[in-house]
Amino acid sequence: NDLITMILEHTKNITKSDVAVFYDFSQCEKEVIVDTNGANTESEEKLKSKILEVWDEILYTYNPIEIHIENKKYIFISVKSNYMTYGILGIEVTEYKEKLEHIERVDQLKFLAELSSTALERFELEQINEQLLITAEQNRIANEIHDSILQRLFSTSFGIYGLMKRLNRISINDISDELNMV
Repeated sequence: NDLITMILEHTKNITKSDVAVFYDFSQCEKEVIVDTNGANTESEEKLKSKILEVWDEILYTYNPIEIHIENKKYIFISVKSNYMTYGILGIEVTEYKEKLEHIERVDQLKFLAELSSTALERFELEQINEQLLITAEQNRIANEIHDSILQRLFSTSFGIYGLMKRLNRISINDISDELNMV
């Protein structure tokens, strides 16, 4: 969540937009996170419901998609790597005097989506790596315990076997001492 909040803050700063949206797929239950500068919650709810309506369209294209909600224009793009989709990133766009400014915002959003997917992928891989390290340590401890117990059982078994072979040749006191040692 902190990483997504940071992505939203940077998206707003770089694109100079008042509203940035991230539709998070990493949780079992999909969550829409909206970062606004004082927008009302009713607008947020309409935005969330509109995203839910068109999320398939956004997800299955690599190009940004424009959506109009209540006389406002939004641009959304999927945040995905080669093997996983992390979510949808979007911004509110104001009308620009020049088409070049609009193209620049779209390019910025594409770049931010790629950067976000890289950051989220790295975070995901760090979590997997941490789990692998924990599993490796658990396996090492299990092997150590397993090997230690087997060595002790073998040693005990070998000691008793050796004692049984020499039973006729040693005294009761020696047998008692060796059994205590075993």
